[in-house]
Amino acid sequence: MVGSQLLTGLAARGHDVRAISPITAPALQRGDGFAQCNPGISVSRYLVPRFQDDPHRPDSEFRRAERAAVDAAIDCLVTDCRPDVLVLGRESFAWAATDAADRWRLPKVMI
Repeated sequence: MVGSQLLTGLAARGHDVRAISPITAPALQRGDGFAQCNPGISVSRYLVPRFQDDPHRPDSEFRRAERAAVDAAIDCLVTDCRPDVLVLGRESFAWAATDAADRWRLPKVMI
């Protein structure tokens, strides 16, 4: 909730907002409701088999796949148009973005 409110608020104030977010195949088949309701935000999705719901019991295979997807998405965003800041809004996958942010020397903040 906080992340979506922040993104929509920034977009409403004229900022160029691009989001990277996980989605499951069934959810994607139903349509990306957030992207449809917020056309001022460019949303890049990466597929996950499920959402990691217990950050204290990480699944290493899941985390490797997620890290690769997040790295690729951040690389695409940066090469397209370098962001001023990377906002990490979900603790369960923020860890996957910090290496890419550091590699690109992007300022980052986690909500």
